[in-house]
Amino acid sequence: MKMNKLFASVATAAVALSAIAPATIANAATGVNGDNIKLNDSNSDQVAEANSGTNAVANSYASVNVVEDTLSLDRVPDFNFNPAVAGSDAVLKNNLNNSGKAADGNKDGVLQITDSRADSSTGDEGLGFKLALGMGKMNDTSTGSAATNPGFALNLPTVTSDGLSTVGHKTVTFGANTIKANDAAKTVIDAPKNEGKGNFVFNFQDQDGITMTVPQNTPKGSYAAELTWTLSTDVDPSTVGSN
Repeated sequence: MKMNKLFASVATAAVALSAIAPATIANAATGVNGDNIKLNDSNSDQVAEANSGTNAVANSYASVNVVEDTLSLDRVPDFNFNPAVAGSDAVLKNNLNNSGKAADGNKDGVLQITDSRADSSTGDEGLGFKLALGMGKMNDTSTGSAATNPGFALNLPTVTSDGLSTVGHKTVTFGANTIKANDAAKTVIDAPKNEGKGNFVFNFQDQDGITMTVPQNTPKGSYAAELTWTLSTDVDPSTVGSN
């Protein structure tokens, strides 16, 4: 079981193992105005011009890495919430890391898992996986000390993967959950076998229902907690999470 520690700003997180990696290659275009025109030079306003007698020609590249027989946690989202009063639920503001600490989370609100495994004996496409999510202690970012009031909780809605990059366009579901600070992790995805191979992408950027519960009598200040995302073929949620 591989543990991936990801930091959260009132919910941060992330992992970066991209299954598709575009290459950066310089190209020289041609046109009425000559050869070796660099369209990808950010410091130049060069363009390849065409007229009735001459075409403008430019080249670019498309590239992809093909993976096989692996299960990977590729990306996890950060969560940054609007200011709130004690005893209320803070609403998601954006997916920036506002914790002041380096982390793996991404600002796009994307959770991505890639399953490229198959069973040739049964014909199963995708061998199933589980994802557990836990949140550590909520700390005051100015002092580093743990919040004295228990009760902080990250509330996440049900989100279905987009199915665009899986064999057969199959989807899996991230189940709605309340993740309590300094408590045991919970299984948020339980995908069975034969759910398709490919990239399972979940968008937490434009979803309603993402909130942070702020307990009563919480002193004024900025708080952040570390999130731990654990991907496994079979994970026991009670064994991971609290820090």
